[in-house]
Amino acid sequence: MRAAAIFGLGTSSKNLDAFREHSATEWIEGVPARSADADAILVFGGDGTIHRHLSALVRLKLPVLVIPAGSGNDFARALKLHSVRDSLRAWHDFECGKARVQTIDLGVIRPSAIQPPCETDESGAGVDKL
Repeated sequence: MRAAAIFGLGTSSKNLDAFREHSATEWIEGVPARSADADAILVFGGDGTIHRHLSALVRLKLPVLVIPAGSGNDFARALKLHSVRDSLRAWHDFECGKARVQTIDLGVIRPSAIQPPCETDESGAGVDKL
């Protein structure tokens, strides 16, 4: 298996150590150029990191695992990933073929000249620490 690791602000390859341990996975760091370069993507960060890389994640159409390591982790919590330990458990299950990969919906908000776009807490963009 090949996996890509994307690191948000304040995270580094050191955060990947627990995922590398006891794993035969071949790792690359950064966003893969094409979906054939990886079988999964791990994103270490919070809502802002997810938002920053969202268009590439959508384009690649690979399974994504979020490791909550940001100042705002609403997206990870919505997926019931409250800690690195939760994500590590999900990763081990994925490697063993026991994970239940879920598809989630993606919404796009387009500004209107008549009415400003609305947003709820569940569709944040990583700006909760302003």
